[in-house]
Amino acid sequence: MENFEEKQTLWQSQTTAPGPAAEELVDALRRHNRTHTRVYAVKTALALFILSAMFLVVRQSALATFGGLLVVAGVALGLAANWRERLTIARLEFSAPSADFARAAAEKLRRLERPGPALYCALLLGPLAGMNVVMAAFLPGQWRANVIGSLLVVVGSWVGLQARKKRFRRETRPLLERLESFGHAGRD
Repeated sequence: MENFEEKQTLWQSQTTAPGPAAEELVDALRRHNRTHTRVYAVKTALALFILSAMFLVVRQSALATFGGLLVVAGVALGLAANWRERLTIARLEFSAPSADFARAAAEKLRRLERPGPALYCALLLGPLAGMNVVMAAFLPGQWRANVIGSLLVVVGSWVGLQARKKRFRRETRPLLERLESFGHAGRD
């Protein structure tokens, strides 16, 4: 029996592993979500402004208007995908046990790191096709302008993806690491 009492005393005298408090993680996740909601709201407002200005320019030509609609469709799909991702994070089950919540939140944040192929297509092909149709309407026979415009869209898309990766590393990666460590500590 003394062996049991000795082990019980040893067990009770152990210190718990240091880790972030659950409330602190939930607050950090909510701050992260508010920040990204503002980012997506600014993206949406900027896209609406640019699209409105574009339609003021292309309204004289039916072909250019069709190209503008292709651009709008691509941008709308991209924005809808971004907002859907954001809402997925916002609708996390905060009443779940701490470790389960941390693992679920980490999994959803990990999905934000790299957008899927559908989002790439929406963000690239719609605007690319639409821009080429608009340019064909206003600059018929100017294939060099179409090529340069297409390259600008592709380069702009690449720059946007690089900015997204950099922002993910700076803002989301630290929170993701904290959530994963909390989830692992809860499992042990």
